[in-house]
Amino acid sequence: TFREVKKSAMLTLTVVMTAAYEELVPYFDELMTKLTPYLLQDGTLPRHVEVVDETLRARAIMAIGRLAHGIGKERFRPYLEPISRKVAEYLKREELLEMSQAAFSYFADIAQLLTEEFAPMLPSLVPAAIKACKSSEGLTIEYRKSSEGDLALDSDEDREQAGMGMDPAFIEQKTAALHALGTFSITCPKQFRPYIEESVQTLELIWNYFDESVREQVVQTYQQFVESLNLVYYGGESHPDPVCGLPAKVKLAPEAHKMYYELVLPRYLEQIKSEDDKDVVVQIVETLADMCDCIGPAVVEERIANILEAILLLLNKKAPCMTCNSEAVEADEEDSDEVLIENLVQLLSTMTKACGESIVSQMQDIFVAVGNYLKPDKEEFDLEIGISCFGEFFKNVPSVVPSYAPTVLPLCFKHCTSGYDALTQASAYCIGVVVEKAKILVEPFINEMLQALKGAYETSTAQSAKDNAVNSILKMLVAYTTKLPLELIIPAIFQNIPLREDLEENLAVAKNLLVLSPEYYTSNPVHLENALMTCVRTVSYTHLRAHETSLHLVCRLLLEKKKKKKK
Repeated sequence: TFREVKKSAMLTLTVVMTAAYEELVPYFDELMTKLTPYLLQDGTLPRHVEVVDETLRARAIMAIGRLAHGIGKERFRPYLEPISRKVAEYLKREELLEMSQAAFSYFADIAQLLTEEFAPMLPSLVPAAIKACKSSEGLTIEYRKSSEGDLALDSDEDREQAGMGMDPAFIEQKTAALHALGTFSITCPKQFRPYIEESVQTLELIWNYFDESVREQVVQTYQQFVESLNLVYYGGESHPDPVCGLPAKVKLAPEAHKMYYELVLPRYLEQIKSEDDKDVVVQIVETLADMCDCIGPAVVEERIANILEAILLLLNKKAPCMTCNSEAVEADEEDSDEVLIENLVQLLSTMTKACGESIVSQMQDIFVAVGNYLKPDKEEFDLEIGISCFGEFFKNVPSVVPSYAPTVLPLCFKHCTSGYDALTQASAYCIGVVVEKAKILVEPFINEMLQALKGAYETSTAQSAKDNAVNSILKMLVAYTTKLPLELIIPAIFQNIPLREDLEENLAVAKNLLVLSPEYYTSNPVHLENALMTCVRTVSYTHLRAHETSLHLVCRLLLEKKKKKKK
């Protein structure tokens, strides 16, 4: 029906808005003209809206929230008060689950839009969110035991057998309320502080909730509460920059430390050992990686052994969420395995980056477990994971390069032309890291490395793999300037920069371009243009002095390099 088409269109619009941001500006007025009438009561609707049901109105609310978040507060401000007042009315009617879910989603977006300006709305919204988290509205249970005993209620089959009835919007409302609480705590940390205790008590009540979507959201909301307390203590909009090494030089705030080490982290680690839903465990691993990256070694230093034990359980695929009793593993289960392992790589990367060489002595079992992914009988995905992991280890704790590079590097040479783009990308990246961290050790393999990277560039169909190959060749140029055929390599590099997919690596590219003298750029103006474009893509305004453009920055860096040589 036409109404179903509208529902699908609004859902698609919301997804597009999540990614579009500034691209929304030309369409803002027209979109608001189309969307705002859906918030009106039936009977006062313009002709294009006709009859509005709960789902249509809910999707319009969520689309407006996303639109506001993307367009910016000054442009949205004329609509803010009337729309927010209207949306808030739906939180007063507990039975309208779908509308309540949409309202929490909308206010989470508005909180991110307004930050501390959002604080006056907290007294009405936080109690509503807590109430929704605790509510059983929309859920009915006529509990019956099966012939095999109590039912777990964590599958549709168990719920049906137990006599459980559930409004489809019941779970979505809870997860939206949890998401809103976490977002409020981060965007208005000082003003949210009075609500922390009751909010944490609410999470305690639903930590082991029967639905995995709720458990997954609780994991993330706990993280946001810890970060909120840390922000309050340090009095800023962001955490202090972490400093590598143990013991941690930048500590967790006292209240954040107490909550994290006495409540949150023990729950996370216990859940990894007992949780059978893979998505929940993925969220825990991703959360730990995010916190370690954001706050630094302070979130791991007191429980490193316990965290590594949990990681080892997952790497060895012995955790409950990774054991499968059926003979045939479904495709989506295999995909979930891959997502989990990829998040483990990220967690190990952030931990080694945060702790540095101090953590190496405690990681011997991890090195062995990751090494098992490189055995000859392993599939391409396992090989990619093993090489990716060691690439991060080599980068963050270079002391392990002599021990493991002799095993890993030949595999990188082999798999640079594997035909499996992710494996090619990991192999090319790992070669570049080894060159950067241990150039003398691997100097005897210059020709093998150069041929492998050339093969990766020529055979891969993925731009990200090509980018890694180019960047690693550039690292070789820096390390072995006098030993490479520069007349062939330099033009090839400049034809492929700035990198198009791996944008973060453009920073490394920009730094490595300084190996070439200003005289080189003077005689090769086309290459200078490529170098400048790389810097333009890399450098944010925070890297520039007040009066500088990106061109000024490059010139300054080149001149500083020339002055150092003269000294």
